[in-house]
Amino acid sequence: MFYFFDRLNATHKSEIINLIIKNFAQQTLRTIALAYKEIHFNANLEDNIDSDLTLIAIIGIMDPLREEIPKSINICQQAGITVRMVTGDNMETAIAIAKKAGILRNNYEFNDVTYEALDGEKFNQLCGGLIEVIYEKKNGEKKIKKKIKNPEVFKTIASELRVLARSSPKDKQTLVCGLKELKNIVAVTGFFNIFNILLINYFLKR
Repeated sequence: MFYFFDRLNATHKSEIINLIIKNFAQQTLRTIALAYKEIHFNANLEDNIDSDLTLIAIIGIMDPLREEIPKSINICQQAGITVRMVTGDNMETAIAIAKKAGILRNNYEFNDVTYEALDGEKFNQLCGGLIEVIYEKKNGEKKIKKKIKNPEVFKTIASELRVLARSSPKDKQTLVCGLKELKNIVAVTGFFNIFNILLINYFLKR
């Protein structure tokens, strides 16, 4: 699909680019923009290297799911293990991959009402992130422990969350710490080069 941007204004160009990215993302494709700029031979390459670029193309790449992933995730779910995907991908790509993997149901549609899929920024806004709490041990030694700022909100999120998109390492730490606060056993791993991280959350039956 080709577009001749020289005939469009800035708003229309932006809309078309966003549509292309969204279309790729819904097909589980990660997008890469190719662009260039002319730089003087003696220019300092560290100065504004990423500004005033000319877009050449937007391409989509796929790291396909291995055949065994959906089956493995299903086995975990049947055993009472909650599988969550935490990724740096945008929301559309993350949801498309999660559906193929069996982490989200096929008819799931992203919305602002439920917490099945959240982006890292909203996740942190809702639960407040981590705070440091100082407490004293029996031997008088003081220790710092990280805790969720809004534990009740986090508890509600944790009961629904399956996909955390556009996440940072800090978001992953917050999620793991919060799940442990709720007395869960948490296993964290990255595998098959498709999930940035996979959280396996096993709720203990008491």
